[in-house]
Amino acid sequence: MDASKKSDQEETILYSLPNASFGYVLVKTLGEGDFGTVHKCVALDTKELVALKIVKKEYAQYGKREVDMLKRLRKLDPHKNNLIMFNRHLLYSETFMLEFEMLDMNIDDLIDSCDRPLHLSEIQVITQQMLVALNALRSIRIVHADIKPDNIMLVNHKLQPLKVKLIDFDLARTVDELKLDKTIQILSYRAPEVLLGLCLNEAVDTWALGCVMADMYLCTDLYTPLCEFDRVKDMVQMQGQPDDRLLNYGTYTENYFCKHSDSPRPSWKLYIDCKRCRKGVLTWNTSKFTSLDDIVKTRPNTTENVDTQAFLSLLKQMMEVDPEKRIIPSKALLHPFITMKDFPSESKSNPDSSPTCCKCNTPFVSIDNVDDSLKKGFYRSSNDSLSVHEQTKKPPPRTRSYGTNTTGKYNGSSAGNENTPPGKASFDDHTPAETQPVLVCHSDDAGGGETRTDERSAPFVEIKSRKKHFVRVCLFCSGLFKSLKTKHHLKFWEKQSSIYGPNN
Repeated sequence: MDASKKSDQEETILYSLPNASFGYVLVKTLGEGDFGTVHKCVALDTKELVALKIVKKEYAQYGKREVDMLKRLRKLDPHKNNLIMFNRHLLYSETFMLEFEMLDMNIDDLIDSCDRPLHLSEIQVITQQMLVALNALRSIRIVHADIKPDNIMLVNHKLQPLKVKLIDFDLARTVDELKLDKTIQILSYRAPEVLLGLCLNEAVDTWALGCVMADMYLCTDLYTPLCEFDRVKDMVQMQGQPDDRLLNYGTYTENYFCKHSDSPRPSWKLYIDCKRCRKGVLTWNTSKFTSLDDIVKTRPNTTENVDTQAFLSLLKQMMEVDPEKRIIPSKALLHPFITMKDFPSESKSNPDSSPTCCKCNTPFVSIDNVDDSLKKGFYRSSNDSLSVHEQTKKPPPRTRSYGTNTTGKYNGSSAGNENTPPGKASFDDHTPAETQPVLVCHSDDAGGGETRTDERSAPFVEIKSRKKHFVRVCLFCSGLFKSLKTKHHLKFWEKQSSIYGPNN
């Protein structure tokens, strides 16, 4: 069925089952990918607006893997950890349908709607929430493996400005599973250890989030490579060549570098052109930046400001080429850029500052304000299944709680003092001495999403109803007629009772 070709003037009930109370009314097709299609729907049983992901039958194994991963994520509180809410899934004849909460727009859409790069205060709020999400995933050793602007979505840009959630876990892996994969992440956000073929862990997500930070600042992609070699070349140009220690152990190092055993260190040298691309077919897409410092020079009037330097410091630590030296999310949440409250680059006197497209009012949540049950961190086995009664329950109610932030101060410098703006010299030290650990909120509902399986039922049927407006008018008129008819009958019997008496 090609739902995108259906008329917008007609309702379509998707995948109706013999139980007439269950099904989905198609509102809009949101997008189509290699593995399936995502629709905006109304669930007939809950009457809620939801996002329904339908996995193509030939990719059923990917649907099953995503469901298994989403069940693991049930250990985490999706609202406080800024993860998309997975409601339930339906399985019929190897076709997976995954129901999620309905979100608003992604980061690319936000930038397009603003028609300008995001302000540092806006970048801070979004980055902080994603660091909370990555820190939560790291606590259960899960790697998202596909961090990009498309997978960071606003919940509701009108009611909850800049409240975001991480979506799309179809490529997510545990750390142990990640070691078996050869290639993850799209090329523009691919970490150096993936390109070189080194051991992988959660650090690949931190690198990708750093790329997203740069994208939000630049209003364009930091890396626009033509091929993997082009991507490595840009990285070397901006951040220097990886250490020989990394290159010596890289499975794919020789795709980009040649080794000279008789030369002084570094013993590896980058090829002049790509070995896999025929000469003359592809030309080098040379980056316009020679270092990460050049990024902030795109806003020349703010380069030396404290907030700009704090942003650059965190960006460098998140995009550290050596994954062992890369900052981890819990420490990044303590960085001055994430904890600072004043942004001189956005002062009214600054000519580069323009009105914000979204009001930046996302509050930080203190550990003291978190419910005690969340502090304890309840766990249930990821293999636990829902009971019959649990399967009939509605998903947990939506909340408007924002991503949980750490209450720990950035110690060891004046940056930890609220009355003193963070100093430039302290930004490079991302290992505070005694800091309170960042809180990860766990859910007390660690069971898997609701599953509906009915192999005996008839095949899914597509039903076209009358036009929306006509149906609504008919329902309204019918209800009005019944109401008037009831009132008329009551008045008639009251009149008869007054004339003949109640016993006649």
